[in-house]
Formats: sequence, structure tokens, C-alpha cells
Amino acid sequence: MTSSIPTRTPINLRAVGGIRVSTVAQADRYGPERQRNDIMREATRAGLNITDWIEEAVSGADDERGLENQYYQLARQHPGLHVVWSHPNRVGRHVEVTVGIARRLHRLGATVHIAGVGNLRDRRNWKEFLRDAVDAENDYTTIIYNLSNGKFAKAQQNQWPEGRQPWGYQLLRDDRGRSTTLQPHPEHAPIYQQMVDMCLNGHGTEAIATELNRQEIPPPRSGSTRREVGWNGVHIRRILRNDRYLGRIEYAGPDGAATTITYPALITPGQWADVQAAIDSRRKRGRARSPYPALLGGRLECSACGSGLNLHVSRDRAGQPRWAVYVCRHHQMRSIRAARGQPLCPNTRSHRQPELDTIGWQTAVQVLTSPETLAAALASDPDMPMPDHHARIQQIEAEMADVLDMAVRFGLPEAAALRRLEPLKAERERLMQDVPPQQPPLGTDANAMAAAFSRHLEAYTTLETRKAALQRWGIRFIVGQDGIDGVQVTVARAE
Repeated sequence: MTSSIPTRTPINLRAVGGIRVSTVAQADRYGPERQRNDIMREATRAGLNITDWIEEAVSGADDERGLENQYYQLARQHPGLHVVWSHPNRVGRHVEVTVGIARRLHRLGATVHIAGVGNLRDRRNWKEFLRDAVDAENDYTTIIYNLSNGKFAKAQQNQWPEGRQPWGYQLLRDDRGRSTTLQPHPEHAPIYQQMVDMCLNGHGTEAIATELNRQEIPPPRSGSTRREVGWNGVHIRRILRNDRYLGRIEYAGPDGAATTITYPALITPGQWADVQAAIDSRRKRGRARSPYPALLGGRLECSACGSGLNLHVSRDRAGQPRWAVYVCRHHQMRSIRAARGQPLCPNTRSHRQPELDTIGWQTAVQVLTSPETLAAALASDPDMPMPDHHARIQQIEAEMADVLDMAVRFGLPEAAALRRLEPLKAERERLMQDVPPQQPPLGTDANAMAAAFSRHLEAYTTLETRKAALQRWGIRFIVGQDGIDGVQVTVARAE
């Protein structure tokens, strides 16, 4: 009699390995290679074939990772996906984040595996996973507490505890390479004094930036292309607003205690107050934050993600502008958002500033001179049109319901859900206070007003008058891949 013994055949299902590091030090302790080896051992034990790897460089304590990350997108695209992590602390550092991610992946049809624990769809493994997640958070909080205590003890000795020193200073170190204190940088400190002197003599931040570019002074190091572009007003304003140049900072300890760190100052308290007053005075006089002649700056919203559109000005080495475009802020930050596992904006189009400004003004005129728009304001403000917020209020309420539904279904942290709800609630309350009355029937009054207002707008020919008009009428533009998709008008009521 012949009998056959069944052999175990590996199941080559689609599986991905998840690797996460958040600090350089982890590369020496539990970095990518160690995680990769543990994941491969678990995959072999489970009969899985790792087909892809996801490597993240984000903090495991970030609550936003529980709301959306790239694993969810893969689970939607590949039903039956298996995700393998080397340890619960590689999924997240807080229990609610770690468990929330695993639960949501299971709800999306995926299966989570933890090296040394196993398949989390097994209730016995899930119980062990919960214990390990609690231990991971306890270890994390202990590490953070000890680090905070160490830094605070260093600060109490009047030594620089952590972080990059302000531009204009250099960091001194002892013979063991540990940071001690700050001293003025021999090359950068005089440039800071030049910024202060120019500001106190009436120069704006853009004028200061232009002068530094003319002198070919390199700006601070940055991960962006700042060194290629040169200085601009934003860089100057951040430095002049930084109170650390007064030679002291308040450093907070882990238990609410605080201590003061002192070092040589580059500016006196009197000069500091005068610089802040000079910057505030220029802003109050209505001067633009940027001298570039852009009409729609600060009035554009991305139709895809709701973020604002930034004005990006390309400049030569002398600081002179070459061209300008409007681009979605989230698209500009795509590399950072991808590293954090945040969704990317599909609106990748850069709109040339002159063309969009022209189309924007034409669109605003068309909307403001519409008899239908003006008819909505006749009952409350006979001079200017009022918006109808009902549609937006309904949209906000739907978005709030979606956030609450996601929080309940996926066990998301309450703090993360509240952060999403607060701006929506504030916008809804503001709009509820400004809901216009029922629109009267369109009649000759609205038609006559539209014709008169159209003739009135013909006088707005300069950049300054048009920008003031857009400010007065509270006009914002919704911009998509192909240009302007819509217009929002919020006009103040007449007193």
C-alpha cells in the first residue's frame, strides 16, 4: 500500500513589507536592514512572497498617520493584500495610531502580520499585538521623558540643548563634540546687523533681500533650492521676527519647569522693538507682502484639495524676477507629504500668473455684473451683491459627517478628529451669521443696477484699484487643472 504525504506549498499572495524610521539614530539600532530581515523571516513562516516594500521616514507618534497613509490606497487597489511589519512600534508609537491603522487595513480587506506575533486576524495574535503596542508606547514615552530631562538639565547649565542655531550664530562644542553655547558668526553676524540697519532706515524686507542678492551673499542653507534662487522677503522677515537674536530663550522642561539660556545678543531690546514696529507699520499701510505685481495672490483655492495656491517667482542670481506661476501649496509640498504618508494633490498644473490674473478679473467682473447675483442683495444691501452660502453650509455639514463617520468606524484618535472638525465648525458658524434672505424675483431694479455697476467697473484699470476691489468684495477663485472653476463672493453688509 502506497500513501502520499501532503507537502506545504507556499502561497504566493501579493504582500508588502512596511519599514519606518524617524531618526538618524534608528539606522544604527533598528534601521531598515534589521527590519527587512525580520519581515522576510515572518513572510517565509507565513508562506508569503514580499513583492513590494514601503519605506517611510515619518514619526510614529504622528496622529495624522492614522487618518490616511499609502497602505490604505494599496489595500483598496489590491483586494486581499498582506502587509507585514517587523514590530508594532514600526506601525506607530501611540496605541491608538498603531491599532487604528491595523483595524482600518482589516476593514479594507487586507491582512496585517507582525514579525514574531503572526497574522492579526487570529484573535490570539491580536491580543498579543495589543500588549506589544502598549509596551511600545510606554517605551516611547520613557525615551522621550529621559531625553527631555537630559536636554533640560543641559539647559539649566546654560548650554544649548538642541536644534539648529539661529542664522548669524555658530555653535561651540566641547572636546567630546557636545554642543555648549552660541557665539556670533564672524561672517553672518555683520550681515544680520546690516538687515537691522536697513530696516530701521525705512527699507522693506524685499528691498533688503535685493541688496543682499546684489552683494552675492549666500542665504541660509536649506533643503530647497533657496541657494540657487537667493534671498527674498520671507527669509528676511523670518530672521527679523526671530526674538532669539536678543540673546536669550526660555526653555521648558518635561514637568512644566522652565529655565533661561543666555548667550551674546546681536540686537538690543530697544532696536528689536523698533524693528518690529517698522515691519508692522509697513504691513498696516497696506503694502503687499510681496512687491511682485500679482493680482490674485492670496485669493486662489485648489479645487482638488482645498489648499491655497502659492505665487512662485523665479529670480536670477541678482534677485530680478524672470517669470511667475501660481501652484497648489500641497503640490509644492508633495515630497514632504509623500514622506509623511499624506495624500498628494492631483492638481499638478502651474498657471502662469499674467494669464490667470487677466482671466480672474474678467471672471470677477462677469459675476459681479450678473443681474441674478445682484438680485440676491436687494433686500439687505442695495449697493453690493451678497453671496448665498446655503450650498457651502450643506457641503460643510456633509464633510463633518464624513469625519465623524471615519472616526467611529476606524477607531481614530479623538484629538485627530477634532482637529479636522474645528475649522469646519468655525466656517459654518461664520457663514450661518451671514446667510442672505430669500432672493426676490429678478426685476428691472437688478437689471438696471447690473448695467450701472458694469459701467462703474470700467474705471478699475490699475493693479492697485483692482486688488482693492477684490478685497472689498471678498472674492476668491477656485482653480483646477484647466484654470478657474468657480468664484466665491463675500461682500460686507452696508452699515
